[in-house]
Amino acid sequence: VVTSSVRTFGVTLWETARVAVQSVMYRIPEADLEPDGTGITSIAETASPQPDRRAWWFLVMDGSTAKG
Repeated sequence: VVTSSVRTFGVTLWETARVAVQSVMYRIPEADLEPDGTGITSIAETASPQPDRRAWWFLVMDGSTAKG
């Protein structure tokens, strides 16, 4: 009789300066993340960001098995 089950997984994430990644992280359209003349991007984080309705696809690889 199995009374409980524990499943674990690992995720590796990299923070990057790419505009696409910043757009996802801050929930801001990419067009609003263009750097100024000095190459600096400035934004104002809001307390209530808009919902992010983008679709995601995850690929899970385990040895010779891949699901996604």
